[in-house]
Amino acid sequence: KPEFNFGIQYMDDFSIQRCISAISCLVPRNYVVMEVKQNLTPADRKANLSRFRRPCFKKVAQVVMGEPTAEYKAHIQKKILEDKRGKSEVDWKLHRLERERKKAIAQRQEASGEAVTDKAE
Repeated sequence: KPEFNFGIQYMDDFSIQRCISAISCLVPRNYVVMEVKQNLTPADRKANLSRFRRPCFKKVAQVVMGEPTAEYKAHIQKKILEDKRGKSEVDWKLHRLERERKKAIAQRQEASGEAVTDKAE
């Protein structure tokens, strides 16, 4: 493990980490255990999973290594493109509404300007 030097005593001596790991088994939430070596060796993985014995915890382990498949890349690119399209559509609609609002204001100003000139004559 890398050495940490946060300058905070409780973080440097890992007492916060011990408290969180002790409490985490009591609170049903989503947790990601980022201990790579401990998750790869079966004995350490069993020790980590033994803390989460309650039925409210769903245990999922995934190890992903190497280049992703072409199918996965295409799927991710499609999602990114959909997100970009959605954002650009929202921006375009906002721009169109702003343009229409400015046009309506200009028309009202012209109409009120004509009304003022009609009264003056």
